[in-house]
Amino acid sequence: MASGFIDLLSFYAFLLLLGWHPLSMNWNVIFISTVMARVLSSAFNFVFNRNYVFGHKEKDVRVAAVKYYTLCGASMALSGLLVSVSSYALLVGSARIVTIIKVAVDSALFFMNYHIQRKWVFK
Repeated sequence: MASGFIDLLSFYAFLLLLGWHPLSMNWNVIFISTVMARVLSSAFNFVFNRNYVFGHKEKDVRVAAVKYYTLCGASMALSGLLVSVSSYALLVGSARIVTIIKVAVDSALFFMNYHIQRKWVFK
């Protein structure tokens, strides 16, 4: 939950900082905000999941890190795509609503990511 909070808070902040506005149709701002937020939250998430959630004790952390960031990149791209398409289809008019859409999308992706991390990344 802490990683999700970091991700959502920074996503919303980046939307505002980058000047997202629905009438501008500049949907790249959603992707840029998604990437920047995920960079911040993923470092915390990797360390926390490795040490506390999955108790991964592999000596070579690089193998787990490569797997984790491969999954993170795919998940991030899917999140950005689904949030952008949903926001556009629903003609969303505020950064808060885009962030709420992101909560729904990322909540669904959480279950997929957890399963993949347990079975593949931190096995």
